[in-house]
Amino acid sequence: MVLEVEDEPAPDKKVPPDLPRGAVVVQLCRVGSMQINQLCSSTNIIAVNSQLPGPSIEVNEGDAVEVNVINNSPYNVTIHWHGVFQLMTPWADGPSLVSQCPIQPSGSYTYRFSVAGQEGTLWWHAHSSFLRATVYGAFIIRPRSGNAYPFPAPDKEVPIVLGEWWNQNVVDVENDAVLAGQLPTQSDAFTINGKTGLLYKCANETFTAVVEPNTRVLLRVINAGLNSHLFFKVAGHNFTVVAVDGAYTSNLNTDTLVIAPGQTVDALVTTNAAPGSYYMAVQALDTMSPLTFATSDTTTASAIFQYNGTSTNPPAMPTMPASSDTGTANAFYFGLRGLGTAAVPSPVDVSMTIELGLGQLPCDPSQTKCSGTAAAAAMNGISFRLPGPETSLLGAHVNALTGVFTTDFPDGPPPSGTAMAVGTKVKKLSYNSVVEIVLQNPSGVPTENHPIHLHGFNFFVLAQGVGAFPGSAAYNLVDPVARNTIAVPGGGWAVIRFVANNPGMWFFHCHLDPHVPMGLGMVFHVDSGTTPGSTLPPPPADWVGVGGMGISRLCMNSVIYTVNQQLPGPTIEVNEGDTLVVHVVNGSPYPVSVHWHGIFQLKSGWADGANMITQCPMQPSAKFTYVFNITGQEGTLWWHAHSSMLRATIYGALIIKPRAGPSGYPFPKPYAEIPIVLGEWWNRNVDDVENDALLTGRGPVKSDALTINGSPGDQTPCGGAGMFQLEVEPGKTYLLRIINAAVNAELFFRVAGHAFTVVAADASYTNPHPTDVIVVAPGQTVDALMTASAAPGRYYMAARAFESKTVANPPPFDTTTATAVLRYRGVPDYAPAAMPALPPYTDVVTAGRFYWSMTGLVRPGDPVVPKTVDHSLTVTFGLDTAPCAPDQTKCQGFSVVASMNRYSFLFPDKVSLLEALFRGVPNVYSVDFPGSPPPLPAARKVTSVRKVNFNDVVEVVLQNEGYSRALGTENHPIHLHGFNFFVLAQGLGRFDPRMKSTYNLVNPQVRNTVAVPASGWAVIRFTANNPGMWFMHCHLDAHLPLGLAMVFEVLNGPAPNLLPPPPAGYPKCH
Repeated sequence: MVLEVEDEPAPDKKVPPDLPRGAVVVQLCRVGSMQINQLCSSTNIIAVNSQLPGPSIEVNEGDAVEVNVINNSPYNVTIHWHGVFQLMTPWADGPSLVSQCPIQPSGSYTYRFSVAGQEGTLWWHAHSSFLRATVYGAFIIRPRSGNAYPFPAPDKEVPIVLGEWWNQNVVDVENDAVLAGQLPTQSDAFTINGKTGLLYKCANETFTAVVEPNTRVLLRVINAGLNSHLFFKVAGHNFTVVAVDGAYTSNLNTDTLVIAPGQTVDALVTTNAAPGSYYMAVQALDTMSPLTFATSDTTTASAIFQYNGTSTNPPAMPTMPASSDTGTANAFYFGLRGLGTAAVPSPVDVSMTIELGLGQLPCDPSQTKCSGTAAAAAMNGISFRLPGPETSLLGAHVNALTGVFTTDFPDGPPPSGTAMAVGTKVKKLSYNSVVEIVLQNPSGVPTENHPIHLHGFNFFVLAQGVGAFPGSAAYNLVDPVARNTIAVPGGGWAVIRFVANNPGMWFFHCHLDPHVPMGLGMVFHVDSGTTPGSTLPPPPADWVGVGGMGISRLCMNSVIYTVNQQLPGPTIEVNEGDTLVVHVVNGSPYPVSVHWHGIFQLKSGWADGANMITQCPMQPSAKFTYVFNITGQEGTLWWHAHSSMLRATIYGALIIKPRAGPSGYPFPKPYAEIPIVLGEWWNRNVDDVENDALLTGRGPVKSDALTINGSPGDQTPCGGAGMFQLEVEPGKTYLLRIINAAVNAELFFRVAGHAFTVVAADASYTNPHPTDVIVVAPGQTVDALMTASAAPGRYYMAARAFESKTVANPPPFDTTTATAVLRYRGVPDYAPAAMPALPPYTDVVTAGRFYWSMTGLVRPGDPVVPKTVDHSLTVTFGLDTAPCAPDQTKCQGFSVVASMNRYSFLFPDKVSLLEALFRGVPNVYSVDFPGSPPPLPAARKVTSVRKVNFNDVVEVVLQNEGYSRALGTENHPIHLHGFNFFVLAQGLGRFDPRMKSTYNLVNPQVRNTVAVPASGWAVIRFTANNPGMWFMHCHLDAHLPLGLAMVFEVLNGPAPNLLPPPPAGYPKCH
């Protein structure tokens, strides 16, 4: 799942804060189907904005670029910005499963990056499957305003994008090749700017460049072909090459351009021939040896170079080199020189020799059309494999996932005769290290020129040649050409050198597209530097980490569903008064909604996110934008999935700061603010855990661990990796924003050697409450100040369960302890850590003292307890036994049912309650939820609500009943959507109306979730000033499908206090 967050208003929204403040270039790219006629056939292709090539993106050096990609195709897609450095923006690089997970069908993603320090012709293309055969376009970077080209200014610039064309669906072409373990079928034609030209049958369109006589024309030539090196000529004209791959060169005069897939060439043409029409022509350079190993496309694409005002006489055709003319190709490649203005880096820190090779491997079981062996490729004997669909390599690195890749890519080739091995191996590089690579393409059966492309960098080409590598004596250290893609000749070699000054995961692979799935690639993992400007930044809020995420916990590799490949998901920070816009794209296989826990959603009930209460869930691949205002609230809240047990991994903090900033806190400004999100972990798919519970009719199995900021800590098996650590400065005070995102567990939380001062709960300020232990129920939050006043050292933060069940032999519960470490600055990581003494699991005294002793902070202008009550309700709730239902196929003896006032809540299945209310849909719910427990012997499964008028004051006595001796009672955290409430009183036993005299009507706690004690009660009061359907339910997720819930229907008030219509894109039920 993906969340894209917009906080309005936001200055300079379109320019990420770490990018230069040049112009902002915004482009919308819709990837979708397009019908096109080529070679006597009508073919459906995938293209961008219904254009072939796709739109040219033109920027100036220094600009910031924002490209919103909407995937309307049926395939997963990513876009790579070929040759753009992506300095400190590796998340925007685009190679599928290297720097991002793909954009799912119906999904979208916005690429944001700068183009500082680059000029010339680059390009963009799909980096997922063979889609780049039709999903591509030019990316042109001109000098910053006021600067000039280092060559005579052209009178005209013309992009020339060379491509390949298949009469088949290109995804099918690739799939057939992969299944058979063979190379793909040859293309049916070449193209120039998307058109084949007049030399093919049924040619009805030809690209024509109209030029003026005696002018200079800059041709920006791009080889977007998948599999072919290309010769390019213009009849009757010569070229002066002035740049390659977005890097300027010394002038190279030639009549033939030679371009490998992925490369670009900028060439000046002087229009000094006799006025007329001249063919531009493209043919393949076939470097495969032996030539019988694979067939190649021997056709010729053409376009017209036409002088303005001349007749349409038949164009002149250039004489093309022979298809096997490697001499012409090498003369072009080897003859290029740079301007000599940039120094070649030295000395070399990392020296590698990488041998490129084609070969064979045994057929993989998935290659169902393969016979015996499959074509394969390798670098240094390692046939590279992308990770599974759960995570990208960059995501795995950032999330410290194990088992996704290894860092043992070899620095040299294996001994002769060593069989290919398969692996996902990367090479780690220190920041700013100088790397030199000798690329060797040895003679063998078979061999061919390999265009090797490095993401994230340009490199200097120090030398190239055929035959044996002669050593460093051949190096050009004065004016070598800079490139991002180099054609390594068959039976030859090339030497490149670059500075690893860009933290991230950078793909290094052959740009002949069939060779990538065959394994001809590897990845450089560049570490961060020591300064903020050289440290890999976190992923952007809308980074595509769609759906599953691979993660290692408790000695096991698991696939979980998260937001943006993060556990917890991204923290959203806003100021009071802001409007929040959150774009959610559901890339998981499950229906999902997202609830903004504790947000009032005043007149925005459609954005509350309660599944089937305020919305139907987003189906897989669907999206919805939540828009709501945050007024009158400050503190720590959170967001989470509100559909099944997915909230076990789909959750994150939502922090609301005062409008005036930290100076607006009603307590001393803290030195730093730290979210501490407590959770639960299962080694199984949590949806399966819930389904098993429904089939058995009992509660779900206990969790396998508790977590702090996503990690169990080092007190569990294999738990040390990724453990959260907080470095503190002695004497400084920190605000811990503690959230219990656990599914079914109340928790104790302590920090060894340190005490807390609670200053807020559920985003409502409290009077300062000193304590050395925090008790927090699922759904609740606590803001606590903590001063680093202990002796410098390492101290554990620890969380363990508070178990409140009242039966003699309660079912098993999670007895693990989650840990994190508080470390004083300067104390080494290996120093021993002190462990706090946690309360016993069943310490109801400590829990009750914490819950009941806090009081609210009442400031001038804060809401006060309403004195007149319009609705007095008593709501009893608890668990009971019931006969097994027919669909509970694993149920034995009895099932568990939960209810409020003996009404066991039944979710609607065809329309949400809020939509039913707004549209007047009949027979969806009844309005007879009782105001006191009726004399029913057993629970009734009903969809019933309690109707109240706008601005009515509602008081609810929540009574925790023990309906079943076998099940007993336990604390129930009751959460009310859409409102805060005053907690007037709490206690044990049965509520007696005479206890009203004990109500705190002066400074009661203000909460949205109250822990009602086992066999006890709590009294809450709120003003129903928010029209809509508002869920009140137990926040132990196991109890929600059992029915421990009800709904308040709040009627419209006088204008403007009306429920507005549903927003655009409101999810529909299926």
